[in-house]
Amino acid sequence: MSTACALALGISMTLVLRGYQFGHSNHTVYLIDALRMNHPELLANDWFTTHTLQYHVVFTHVTAALDRAGLTRPAFLVGYLLLAFFMHLAWLLWVRALGGSNRVYLLSVILFLLSAAGFGLGMYEFLQDSAFLPSNIANVAM
Repeated sequence: MSTACALALGISMTLVLRGYQFGHSNHTVYLIDALRMNHPELLANDWFTTHTLQYHVVFTHVTAALDRAGLTRPAFLVGYLLLAFFMHLAWLLWVRALGGSNRVYLLSVILFLLSAAGFGLGMYEFLQDSAFLPSNIANVAM
C-alpha cells in the first residue's frame, strides 16, 4: 500500500468517524469574542462576554477578520482539514521512525478511533469537538 493511500485512508477514517462541526460546543465560546469585536453593541450587558478574560487573542483577531470578509465557515473547514492532514502526517512519520509500516500506522489509527479517539484524564482528544479550535491547532503543532 502506498504512503499516500495509507495517509488518505487514515484521514478519511478520522473525518468519517469524528466528523466536523462549526458553531457547536467550544465554538460557542470562541466565536462570541470575535463576534463582539466586530459588533461591540452585541451582548453589551452580558457578564460572560464583557467581564471574563478571553485568552486566545490571536485566534479572536483572525476569526474577526475572517468574519468581516465573510469567510469564517469555509476557512475553518479548510483549517480543520489541514489539521487532520498534518496530524496524520506526523502520526505516520512517528510510526515510520519507530520502525513501523503503513499497515502499522493504519492499525494504530483504527485502535485509536476504537478507544473513542483518546484516553486518559477527561478523555483527551487531539481534535476536540471536531472543530477548528485554538487547542486543536496547539495539539497538532506539538
